[in-house]
Amino acid sequence: MNNVEKLVGRLMHKRRADFNLALVNRRELITTGKMRFASDSFKDGGIIPFTNRAEKENPNLSPELHWSRVPVGSEQLLIVVEDVDAPFAEPTIHMAAMLDPIMTKIPVGGMIAKNPELDFIAGRKGRIGYFGPRPLAGHGEHRYYFWLIALDKEYQAGEYDSFSALLPDLQGHVLAKNHFIGTAETK
Repeated sequence: MNNVEKLVGRLMHKRRADFNLALVNRRELITTGKMRFASDSFKDGGIIPFTNRAEKENPNLSPELHWSRVPVGSEQLLIVVEDVDAPFAEPTIHMAAMLDPIMTKIPVGGMIAKNPELDFIAGRKGRIGYFGPRPLAGHGEHRYYFWLIALDKEYQAGEYDSFSALLPDLQGHVLAKNHFIGTAETK
């Protein structure tokens, strides 16, 4: 990290995305259904390991993810990684991927563009695949929500240029969801 980035991070320390716009608060995703969703790479509320982060010296491998109790009638699963503390008006979507509901896990490093089991929607800056945490140096701790959403309808990622474009279409089609949180900070 260079000194300019650290200065900018400190100056923007109090600027955070509007948490009311985070997926946890979105009406489009309202459901009473719940699945089990976790990672062996880090515990819920824990620090995301450097292995799973995007700083230059880190490998930026996606964490291991596993789940169960996908509801009957699920046509598709959606995995989303959201930074709710980004210094922008809205939380930042780092990654969104659609997958077959028969899947029950993704190994470490498995959320890559070349994985034929995943259909990615372009993330921030048009990125495809997992792009791990890299909070602005000096900005403080960021919370990253890892979401698993079960849908009663199948969507084609190529029809959406961003997750924000897909979100309105999800309303009324969410059977179940769950999330866990990881944290990261760049000093």
